[in-house]
Amino acid sequence: MIFTICSFFLLFSEFASEADQKQTTNLIYNIVYKNDSIGYLDANYDINQSSELYIITSEASFRFLMRFSSDYSFENRFRGGTLVSSKTQNKVNDKVRSTSAITRKGDGYDMKIDDVSSRLNKKVTYAMANLYFHEPSDITEVFSERYGEFCKIKKVANHKYELHLPSGKKNYYSYKNGICQEVEVNHSMATFYFVLQQ
Repeated sequence: MIFTICSFFLLFSEFASEADQKQTTNLIYNIVYKNDSIGYLDANYDINQSSELYIITSEASFRFLMRFSSDYSFENRFRGGTLVSSKTQNKVNDKVRSTSAITRKGDGYDMKIDDVSSRLNKKVTYAMANLYFHEPSDITEVFSERYGEFCKIKKVANHKYELHLPSGKKNYYSYKNGICQEVEVNHSMATFYFVLQQ
């Protein structure tokens, strides 16, 4: 009985200690098009003793010649500062438009982008999800979970950065105290802004 009680308190102590060390940050952005809020982006960052987890979800609905709705989600897990897994999904008008699944294996990653399998032989330490929580002060390239490619990024003003996407478009990220305040998203159809709720 004494052993059982001691074991219980030891297990509870370990659980409580891990819970105490877990940190969670939540950021919510309004998605703005032509000065109207058309949706939201919810960014979550959980860090504990063993890993870092980023979960980003967004929903938007707008009219451009016709009505469009877009739902996007991605989830990244890092260990020791290195990406170990990622998955994304993008829906347009309730139909899956794109998916990706990336898993660390050996010194690189097995990737499946829109049902096409490939291999990346380079370690990922900074990805698109990181952009919301960590200003890329000393970063020159960002890994795109969606495309499975590295994108160039450069500073263009104080706390403002230009990201070059594989599509050829450029997005702009602005920061205050290390946290992203606004994203200018230059889509093929229009320009959108993600504005952090204060």
